[in-house]
Amino acid sequence: MPQPLRQWVPTDFSNEVLTNRPDLAVGIARVSAAWTYLETEIGLLVAIALDTEARVGVAMYLALTGSAAQDRVLAAMVQLKLTEPMQVEFLDFLSEIRTRASERNNIVHALWGVSDKLPDALINCPPDNLIRDVTNEYVLNLALNVPS
Repeated sequence: MPQPLRQWVPTDFSNEVLTNRPDLAVGIARVSAAWTYLETEIGLLVAIALDTEARVGVAMYLALTGSAAQDRVLAAMVQLKLTEPMQVEFLDFLSEIRTRASERNNIVHALWGVSDKLPDALINCPPDNLIRDVTNEYVLNLALNVPS
């Protein structure tokens, strides 16, 4: 189970670090693969609703960029094809997917690191945190080097 890092440890965030913890790194790949499976299944629902080939429905769904566009297409689809109780159930399901999307993004779009101080762990750093910290350090260094 992920645990918050309570104190700073020297961490290597280079792109090779996941090879140092392959038993843990496979979890990141599993999250990514599960998400692709989920999106494919939703594309199959689109194919069924449009009464077209599976590959067409999946291609159409995956061609939509951004969850807002996908949600609008799915909402239109369920409004035309499902009974009202089924619409409510599907939209609840879609809401749960969007909640999980945020969790998935925190895994798939993170910088992953390792530290010798934590030999049985991967360290997840959201890119925004790293950018903020680097920016803060840069600004601090500029302030310290400004002649008075």
